Amino acid sequence: MCRHLFRRFLPFGPPVTTEDRCPSCGALERHRLIALWIDAHARELGGRTLHCAPESAVAQKLRLISTEYKSLDLSGGDVDFQADLPDLPFEDGPWDFLVCSHMLEHIPDDRAAISEITRVLSPGGKALIVAPRRAGGPTDEDASLPETERIARFGQRDHVRIYGDDLEDRLVATALVVSSIAADTYPAELRERFGLEPLGGCPGTSDAAYICCKAI
Repeated sequence: MCRHLFRRFLPFGPPVTTEDRCPSCGALERHRLIALWIDAHARELGGRTLHCAPESAVAQKLRLISTEYKSLDLSGGDVDFQADLPDLPFEDGPWDFLVCSHMLEHIPDDRAAISEITRVLSPGGKALIVAPRRAGGPTDEDASLPETERIARFGQRDHVRIYGDDLEDRLVATALVVSSIAADTYPAELRERFGLEPLGGCPGTSDAAYICCKAI
C-alpha cells in the first residue's frame, strides 16, 4: 500500500505464520486487496465513510476518497466513536460507505451486526465486509467454547466462529445486494507483487471479501 519495493514480505502470525506483512507500512494481504479495490472504484465512493476497527494503512486510503471520514471501535482509543457493531449509535442511513474487516467472526450475534450495518447505510450505500472463511461446509460457531478450543476450531482465541459457504446468505438476508471481491480476478503478476494469496486465520481458510449494496 505504501508502494515501497522489497524482496519479500515479513512473517505475520500466529496462529498461522505467513509471509504477509509489509516491512514498511505493516499492511497485510487483505489490506492490499481492499486498497486495490478502492483505487479501482474511488469515483463511486466518497461521501461519508465509517471505518470499523480501523487499520491505519486502510484509513489513509479512505481519508483520501471520503468527504467525511469517521472511525469506530469497541475498545475506544484513537477513534471517533466507541461502540459495539450490533448496537450502533446512529440514526438510520447516515453512511455512504462502511468498511468492516475481520470483525464479524468476533461477534456472538453477527446477524444483529449485519442488520445494523444495513440500517446505517444510506440508500445505495455500500459496505465492504471481509471475514475468514472455510469453504466446503456451513459456518462453524460456538461462543461458549473455552479459548483453547476456539484456537483449534476458529484459529484465534477471541473468534467465536469460522464462516462457511453460508456467509453470503447471512449478508443477503438483510436485503443487501452482494458481490464478491476475489484476488484471483487480478493478473498473476499483480497478485505476486502485492502478495494476494489465499490466507486465513487457521489451516484451510481464506479471506472472503464482499461489497454489499443497500437498495435505493
